[in-house]
Amino acid sequence: MGTPIAVALANIFLCMLEFDIYDNFQNNNIKKPFMLYRFIDDIIGIFYDTNSRDHFTYLYNNAVSTIKITHNYDNNEQIFLDLCLYKGSLYNITNKLDIKLYQKPLNNYLYLSPHSFHSIHMFKGFILSNFNRIRFKCTNDNDFFLITNSFITHLYYRGINIIF
Repeated sequence: MGTPIAVALANIFLCMLEFDIYDNFQNNNIKKPFMLYRFIDDIIGIFYDTNSRDHFTYLYNNAVSTIKITHNYDNNEQIFLDLCLYKGSLYNITNKLDIKLYQKPLNNYLYLSPHSFHSIHMFKGFILSNFNRIRFKCTNDNDFFLITNSFITHLYYRGINIIF
């Protein structure tokens, strides 16, 4: 997008489109989604049934020819932004989803080079903030340890020493 206002205009346009979709739901006596969140171009929703889910997808994909949504219908795991929401081991007892940090398969983990001219406190802050980010986004300790270990491994291969 070439202009600073483009993202704001796209958000307004999609918001108006979603109002039209909701009106269509109401006019056709189809249940609206139980939960629906959108951040710019990422959407996550929980629907009451497959009919309302399929109707939402159909309306969204046919409203404007240049806007198409892709979807992942998985009852056990969903990706939204940099989060993976999934039914963990306690889901059947607590009815709460677990959350872990999601990292795209194409991520090259190209962190700052240790040979750059950044000061040591920049590396410390970057590493500490990522550890905090991982801890904050992982509700399961096993996920936290796996992702932290992966982060440390990527730092090592990048040549960054985490012992300062």
